[in-house]
Amino acid sequence: MQTRSHHLIEIAWPEFGEAAPPPEPPAAEFERRLALTRTAMERRAWTHLVVYGDREHFANLAWLTQMDPRFEEMLLVIGPASRPLLIVGNECEGYLPFSPLHRAGGLRAERFLAFSLLNQPREGSRTLREILASEGIGAGSQVGCAGWKYFSSTDDPAGPLALDVPSFIADALRELAGRERVENASDLFMHPEWGLRATVSASEIAEFEYSNIKASEAVKRMIFGVRPGRRDHDVVRLAQWDGEPLGCHATFASGDMPGLCSPRGRTLQRGEPLSLNLCSISRVLRALPGPADLHGRDPRPGIARGGAALVQHSGHRATVLPPTQPGVRVGQVTMLSHPSLRGSRAHGDPASHANRPRIGCRRKANPRGLARITSRSEAPISTITYSSMTSNPTPGIWRELLRESLQVAMGERD
Repeated sequence: MQTRSHHLIEIAWPEFGEAAPPPEPPAAEFERRLALTRTAMERRAWTHLVVYGDREHFANLAWLTQMDPRFEEMLLVIGPASRPLLIVGNECEGYLPFSPLHRAGGLRAERFLAFSLLNQPREGSRTLREILASEGIGAGSQVGCAGWKYFSSTDDPAGPLALDVPSFIADALRELAGRERVENASDLFMHPEWGLRATVSASEIAEFEYSNIKASEAVKRMIFGVRPGRRDHDVVRLAQWDGEPLGCHATFASGDMPGLCSPRGRTLQRGEPLSLNLCSISRVLRALPGPADLHGRDPRPGIARGGAALVQHSGHRATVLPPTQPGVRVGQVTMLSHPSLRGSRAHGDPASHANRPRIGCRRKANPRGLARITSRSEAPISTITYSSMTSNPTPGIWRELLRESLQVAMGERD
């Protein structure tokens, strides 16, 4: 019978240094992605694919063109024409040179003034229906429409016919092609198994590494800067954000404030809950919707740099806990649901803050609600290094939690 053991080794927090910005992806990279997209369209018998983007929902559009709308909507139309058409508003028309694909002549563009902000000129452009019809969308077309979310029949009775784009775009497409011939295509990019973005290229790996280090270093500075009596604005300033676009709104919540709140000038108090988030443009470091976010998925292989954060779910919030597992592969962390967290709590309920880390307090919590460490290989995990945070007043909490988590993972306790 094989004997399994584990050891805790306290080390200094790892220093990875600052990452240099990677080179801009060449036009050939986006041409490759478009080719993959066209192949997927052929498998689904789509004549056209329409990809929507706005300031919050632009990742699929950026993956295809590198364009991230600033104040307006955008629409990419991929059809029989050799070059896709990007439909833009007033301000994004001047932003087009940001796309390597457009600079290389691989992307056409047309201005649709209704995509522009209110009270800007509306005369001088074709209607959206006219533009889409000129791209060949009409009776007999089979159109995929991608936003950022796909639906099953459980989510919506319409199933794949339920679209996640503004109605004026959905109405135009359905009027031209017919309601039954326009279907949701977001899974083409977003599905964890077959989505095109689930497999990354060398160019994307470089971007992720750069973004990951920037985000993890920023969060590390904030965690190390938490002190009773310090204002939340002062802690967030320690992130040293340099102006690069963020993947989501930064959050910092303390006390009874809901986890999605921004800093409000509160003075941090000893013993109160705390959660924070800073997300890079590639969304490498982010708060997960909950433990089920990782169930049934196969994360892309990779090493968590700058510390692999555990994520604790509490009601409607997700809390990024201080990193405890440098060097553990992402695929080796499986989130488990704690019985006390299964019920949904209102944001204002003080009980929903019970499982967030607390400032300056030593508190023992149940590790089963955090993470289980598993191994993809046959050999058991024998050693996991743990970084003791010398400037944080609560290192004993994480050491104790990790020890108990390891005992659960190794089958030494329930």
